[in-house]
Formats: sequence, structure tokens, C-alpha cells
Amino acid sequence: MIKYSLIILLSIHTMLGQSEDKIMHTVTCMGISTATYTYLRYKKQTKIKSRLISFASTMAIGTLKEVIDSRSVNNKFDWEDMGANAIGALSFQLVITIPLG
Repeated sequence: MIKYSLIILLSIHTMLGQSEDKIMHTVTCMGISTATYTYLRYKKQTKIKSRLISFASTMAIGTLKEVIDSRSVNNKFDWEDMGANAIGALSFQLVITIPLG
């Protein structure tokens, strides 16, 4: 449990210096991952399959959003946003699903 608490503290410390945009990416991706995992478990998928699909679908949605952004005038694909997306998806996976079994 201490290991997971350290992960949470490290994520919070990392996000404190970030912009509101990066925090929103993190929180949104954690929500997407949570919703996807919960739905898959409700549909009786295995825990490992639910974890993998929820992580992959969250990252796919984040990537799609960045691709759409990159097609807008004066905008680009932002790798820092993708990092924030990954932190959100991984936070759910590491902190919530693994301790629950």
C-alpha cells in the first residue's frame, strides 16, 4: 500500500507545476480509464483484459484528440498532453485496479 501511496504523491507533485490544461488531460484520462474498466468488468471481462483495453482505449482517445488539435490553425500535436494522458491512464491502473486485485 505504501508503494501506491508514493505513486499518488509523485503524480500530484509532478502535476503541481503543470498548467490547468495538463491537469485536465490527466483527470479526464483517469475518468475515461475508470469508465472503460468498470464497463468491461460489468460485461464480465477478465481483470487483465479490462485493464489492457481501458488503458489502450484511453490512450487512443487522447491520441485522436491530439491529431484533431494538430489539424487546427496555430495548433500542434502536443507530446506533453500525451504525457499527461498517460499519467491519468496509468494512475488509474496502478492505484485503483492493481490493489483491488
